Amino acid sequence: RQLAQWRTAGASLPCISVNLSPRQLLDPLLLTQIDEAITEHGLDYDSLELEITEQCMVDRSEQVGEQLALLQQRGVRVAIDAFGTGYSSFGQLLWQPLNKIKLDRTFLEKVDSDERAVSVMTAMFEMAKALGLELIAEGVETEQQARFLRERGCELGQGFGLARPQAPEAIAALLDCA
Repeated sequence: RQLAQWRTAGASLPCISVNLSPRQLLDPLLLTQIDEAITEHGLDYDSLELEITEQCMVDRSEQVGEQLALLQQRGVRVAIDAFGTGYSSFGQLLWQPLNKIKLDRTFLEKVDSDERAVSVMTAMFEMAKALGLELIAEGVETEQQARFLRERGCELGQGFGLARPQAPEAIAALLDCA
């Protein structure tokens, strides 16, 4: 609904990302709810990106894989949120239908002081590129971190150093469509 409102107001936004809990992902009504919301608001499926946690991929992975495949068949994009902490498995990247990896903030916070963090981040960028996955770095707090990402070709970032969470009205004003 919010994306449709912003677009009606004149914003040119390609998609909106929505966090999905493990319970929601396994809900048998999820696809019906998404179908209804897309139709009701006159959107295309590719204007929706669902963010799931690594835990979603590990628990009941066959069922999750089937659900993700059905979502992608509709055109919904899927991202792994906070990748690289806890339950990571590079094997999941090979066979789960995904479009994007959101690299956890813990890696970026150490790039100014730990050469190993730089190496891990650089390897993650290369891996995502080789797998045809978009990569977004979470936790961009400083200009140094933003520069680090730009220098390595990471075009997408998220964090308080770029923008703080805001109400839809404030975002509309930033998009000049209020």
